[in-house]
Amino acid sequence: MTWGTMRGEGRRSGAAQVLPCLAFAGALALPGFLAAPSRAEEPLPPNRPSVNLYGMTGLIDMPSAEMQPDAQFTVTSSFFGGFLRNTISSQFLPGLEAAFRYSVLEELGGAGTTLYDRSFDVKLRLIQEGPNWPSMVVGLQDFLGTGVYSGEYFASTKNFFSGDLKVTGGVGWGRFAGTNGNRNPLCRNENRFCDRAPDVGTGGRVDIGEFFNGREFGLFGGVEWRTPIEDLVFKAEYSDDAYVREQEQSSFSPNIPFNFGIEYRPLIGVEVGAYYMYGTEFGVRLSLSANPFRPLSEVDGESAPQPLMARPPPDPTAQSSLFG
Repeated sequence: MTWGTMRGEGRRSGAAQVLPCLAFAGALALPGFLAAPSRAEEPLPPNRPSVNLYGMTGLIDMPSAEMQPDAQFTVTSSFFGGFLRNTISSQFLPGLEAAFRYSVLEELGGAGTTLYDRSFDVKLRLIQEGPNWPSMVVGLQDFLGTGVYSGEYFASTKNFFSGDLKVTGGVGWGRFAGTNGNRNPLCRNENRFCDRAPDVGTGGRVDIGEFFNGREFGLFGGVEWRTPIEDLVFKAEYSDDAYVREQEQSSFSPNIPFNFGIEYRPLIGVEVGAYYMYGTEFGVRLSLSANPFRPLSEVDGESAPQPLMARPPPDPTAQSSLFG
């Protein structure tokens, strides 16, 4: 059975679906782009945000509303519960973060086999953080892949104490709506927003009709604390991903919807993290990051020393005597 037959026949072609999606994404991102400063004016954040286990800027398993510095490029590999996620993410514009992910999921390929999954994510900034209001983003997770990790969300993040404490909260659909049981406000009178296709296809098509669909939506949130120990961060989050498919087909079974982790940056551009996931598993993460507009080492701002001057040759007409 093909992706088209599972989602319903008579859908538009791939190009006809992608163009409206890009227009929709551009309309959402426009306020964030207009509010974003240029690269020359953009201040360097005192503490560059870290990425989550999906390789996107966020908490642990959940996203946040923070963005990386413009043009930041990150490669992430994470593992927990038999799930390996390898992600390449980039901050294409000050208000647009995108990622490509290749995951190896044990026991999820049917009949206990391994599933090799590809997925694409995008996060768009709607509001940039100010002195009295948080930042806000809208995100589409696995919107062009097979749908294993499919979900949509709105998230807000506020920094306190010069960025030493960050608080994030959000609402989500799909993967982000697994445990709360809150009725989707878009689902009224059994309209199209009430049903979300549970099938996983072969990927490669954007189905806008599935965005923000489902009878329920979820809540998630968390905090990040930058400890007094330099480059050491503690995170805690509430996740609303129940991992329903994983519980049905694999041995992974979450006990609690909470995750905890510590992260450390031993070198510039290198991040490592260790996590306790859902009360049952331990996870790890390694991220390598670089930015072509910001050198890895600090630039010495002092002026260069004066060039050495050659000593003039002796005057042959000058006479000297030891005794005068």
